[in-house]
Amino acid sequence: GNFWGYDNYWENAGYVGVWALLMALFAFSNLKSQISNIKSATWFFGATALVSLLIALGRFAPFFPLLFRVLPGASLFQGPARLLSVYTLAVAALAGIGTEQLLSGDRLRSLGRVLLVAAVGVLVAVIAGATLIHLRAVFVRPVIQFGVTLGACAACLAFRPISPPARGGRWRGAAWQVALIGVVAVDLLVADWRLNPTTDVSLYHAPTASARAVRAAGDGRVLWLADDETDIKFTRYLSFNKFGPEDAAYWLGLREMLLPNTAMIERVPTANNFDSLLVSRYNDVVMLMNKLPEADALRVSGVMDARYIVSPRELPLPVVQRGAEVTVYRNNAAPGRAWIVSQVRVVSDSIAALADPSFDSRQVVQISNLQPPISRKGADGAPGIIKSLQDSPNAVTIRAESESGGFLVLADTFYPGWQATLDGTPVEILRANHAFRAVVFPPGEHTVVFRYAPLSFRVGEAVSLLSLIAVIAGLVVLSLQRRTRMP
Repeated sequence: GNFWGYDNYWENAGYVGVWALLMALFAFSNLKSQISNIKSATWFFGATALVSLLIALGRFAPFFPLLFRVLPGASLFQGPARLLSVYTLAVAALAGIGTEQLLSGDRLRSLGRVLLVAAVGVLVAVIAGATLIHLRAVFVRPVIQFGVTLGACAACLAFRPISPPARGGRWRGAAWQVALIGVVAVDLLVADWRLNPTTDVSLYHAPTASARAVRAAGDGRVLWLADDETDIKFTRYLSFNKFGPEDAAYWLGLREMLLPNTAMIERVPTANNFDSLLVSRYNDVVMLMNKLPEADALRVSGVMDARYIVSPRELPLPVVQRGAEVTVYRNNAAPGRAWIVSQVRVVSDSIAALADPSFDSRQVVQISNLQPPISRKGADGAPGIIKSLQDSPNAVTIRAESESGGFLVLADTFYPGWQATLDGTPVEILRANHAFRAVVFPPGEHTVVFRYAPLSFRVGEAVSLLSLIAVIAGLVVLSLQRRTRMP
């Protein structure tokens, strides 16, 4: 609630502690005395820390905008401040190098005394400033915290035991190391304690009435319309100004709303996704719904199996469950997770075809990669029935029956790497309704299996296995060489 910068503080902060910064600087000041391997590591981690920090500055420095415009693929990424995680790792490695060198030498004791005086000066200055010119409290407290931490780190430098230790020095050395670990731990805990709020574990075990009602009404995905979701999510619960209370009952109210991703605890799927990485064509459908009138948006939502609509508003739909803040409605325009249609329409602009008010996903499927590119209609009769649908970690198995045949449509995202079989025979997956899947379904009863088996995974699996074998073989060879060299 008192962050002066832009956006959310917890993504834009990369605090490593005062000791880590001091030791990282010491590692660079001691380059001349380092052996070649350590010197190379120091330069590597130093360059990594500097480059990641400069890129993390985003629009406040020219580096990320330059990469964004020039480097192929860089425009796919946003939120450069997240690269502070790389900076944190690199500085931690430098701190380890610097601390190890400090333990093996007698340098920096005099510098520790100077820093101790500086820390006292910082505390005196901020207290005087708060008294005389009325500095803001939000500024005074962290500066005092910094002064105290700097003083503790300076004391660790100033009173570090001399190596080699005198009589009884081993115990003093161990006590000094314990004290140093304590200073580092307290520094990080105090700095970040309020960034890790907690609540009672019952939040993740208590069932919700809304999820129970949805499961009782039948399988199907939950959908939040964009305006409703934004209002509830960012003004009611997830404000960037504060974390909110730690009361589990308060956050159980958030779970009751079945907002995207929160219903995963109770295995209720959502058509929305609270994520910055979205499949482009699926996002096209979501964006289309946000532009259409409400009635048309509900019609289009059927293609993604959005059988339940959650909203704080009154909608002209059957009510499944009324909650304290939102109502769960049933969307009869959704035909289900999988269904069979006898009519197909081949389109060139599939997103515009979805917006056509005459389009009914329960009767016709729109295909953009069907050959030959002509519209056709199946034989008259019942389209077909879905007898069973089973999910496994990387596959969807559907058993269905149709007298006249047609197209089996699955309201799951069309994505590279998915393969399909009909009674064990490979078949082509067609891109249905702009972003989803379909296969040609002949008359009769058949089993269709959609399986995710991308070539990239198999190649990666083979490379990982070969790498593991190479590492094991290398270790065995090194072990044998050492044994032959032993006298």
